[in-house]
Amino acid sequence: MDEVLREDADPFDIIVLGGGSFGPIAAAHAFNLDSTPRPRILVLEAGPYFVPEHVQNLPQMDISAQFGRPGNPDVQRDRVWGLPWRSKNPNVDQFPSIAFCIGGRSLYFGGWSPELLESETQQWPSDLLNELRARPGGYFETASAQIGTNTTNDYIHGPFHEAIRQQLFEGLGGLPNVYPLGEIPQHLDPEQVNRVAPEKREQLKLEAPLAVQGTGPRAGIAAGNKFSSVPLLTFAARRAWKASRPPGSLYGNDAKKQLMIVPNCRVARLMTERNGDTWRVTEIVVQDSRTGQKFPNLRVPPASAVVIAMGTIESTRLALLSFQGIPNYHLIGTNLLAHLRSNTTINVPISALKYLPPTV
Repeated sequence: MDEVLREDADPFDIIVLGGGSFGPIAAAHAFNLDSTPRPRILVLEAGPYFVPEHVQNLPQMDISAQFGRPGNPDVQRDRVWGLPWRSKNPNVDQFPSIAFCIGGRSLYFGGWSPELLESETQQWPSDLLNELRARPGGYFETASAQIGTNTTNDYIHGPFHEAIRQQLFEGLGGLPNVYPLGEIPQHLDPEQVNRVAPEKREQLKLEAPLAVQGTGPRAGIAAGNKFSSVPLLTFAARRAWKASRPPGSLYGNDAKKQLMIVPNCRVARLMTERNGDTWRVTEIVVQDSRTGQKFPNLRVPPASAVVIAMGTIESTRLALLSFQGIPNYHLIGTNLLAHLRSNTTINVPISALKYLPPTV
């Protein structure tokens, strides 16, 4: 933090709060934009630098994700898993933990990542949507390629999978309240779509957009190459360090470095000022996550942007503490949703599969 607070340092143009699943992606994306001058970016993360890659890409290290009721909610488990929220009802399971570290849950994540539908983004600015959905090169397309959701579901594949997919595709037409497949964009790479017979291309929309490279040695065996945000941030940080070195020097210049990351730095609150209907962040209240020691407040220049990317619970806490008086303050946190998962086992007679060849 001392390097960030140097008086001779250039001001930061973008300050990203949270270095977990989303903050590093935003920071790396802004750093990699071909812009002159390049913005100076700071990432503040409450946890430590933990591991450089997704845990399933690493040797067995006993650092799996933690779920269920914790023992002591004030003690982190397995080095990084902390409890940002606890219920007032002692009979209710507590929130099952957040990974406080660079990369956050992206180090453990391998889930379902569909692209947002048009009906979900009707109120979004048109210029933003154009940038997100541009083909080729839009952000959705780039992100899909990075996390592997633009490929067919090779994790589960073969004639059995294709037979079920075709029968499901035909059966959906007779069900009420089903989202029309014709209104769902094709999320797979065009080259893959074009390799399939035209009459079967709509079926490809039923492929699960799983954020995991799925090509294994055989069906059902996952490959060890899952996405996390850490390599993107690491690559950008190394480029920034290299670019900051004076000619002939072996050392980077922190006062000029275009991307800096501060781990173990908890953002406690944002100080704001109001000018008519405009609000801006003037200072960031920060402290050492390990000791609780308060750092000097980080000043935010008037033209700088502050990006809140701390996850659902922490971002809501910060907003409730920091933005009293803004329009619609009473709505902050009212749309929080729980991620529910149900495991269901279904037995289907093989004779009921119309499109499975009898030789399979």
